[in-house]
Amino acid sequence: DLYLNIWLNNAEIPLSIKASLVDVDGDGNITFRDLNNSANSAYVRDVNANGRIDGGDLLAGSRCEDGIDTDGNSYRDDLIGWDFHNNDNDPYDDDGHGTHVAGTIAATGGNGTGVAGVAWSTLLVPLKFLDANGSGYTSNAAKAVDYFTAAKSRSTTVDFVATNNSWGGGGYSSTVYDAIVRAARADILFVAAAGNGG
Repeated sequence: DLYLNIWLNNAEIPLSIKASLVDVDGDGNITFRDLNNSANSAYVRDVNANGRIDGGDLLAGSRCEDGIDTDGNSYRDDLIGWDFHNNDNDPYDDDGHGTHVAGTIAATGGNGTGVAGVAWSTLLVPLKFLDANGSGYTSNAAKAVDYFTAAKSRSTTVDFVATNNSWGGGGYSSTVYDAIVRAARADILFVAAAGNGG
């Protein structure tokens, strides 16, 4: 339900293959919708053998994950976002909560699979700062918000409008607050969870 709507950092795609990729829908941005089209089958492989081209294929394949910080943002091979907890390019949700909320937002509808989100074709930028138990540092939360803000400033084809923050715990953090303010100044809405405590 989500793989077609995962953001692909076009500035991190190695130039050796980016020039060959076909923007099938003509939106000026290579997305997983484009990569799953037969026009691009010669340039991407289903490495994880799940029947589709998804983020796991790009992170497992040496063609796209070349070890170079192509876009110069200090995050090497951040093709689909970043994991600030483990400091790597695989923001896989090993807790499941982020995926659940992402499905509410942007799961593809009308396909007879899983659930339908409220915005079927919006792009999601996976940014992780918590571990499998939901623990992490607010300093990494701020880094995730700043990553999103910086991505917006570099993009000419994707509209980065909001961050979803379904997490809580801890007290006030001026570091997080300052990151939220930087995002707001870039016209990014910070959507926060209300909590489960009534």
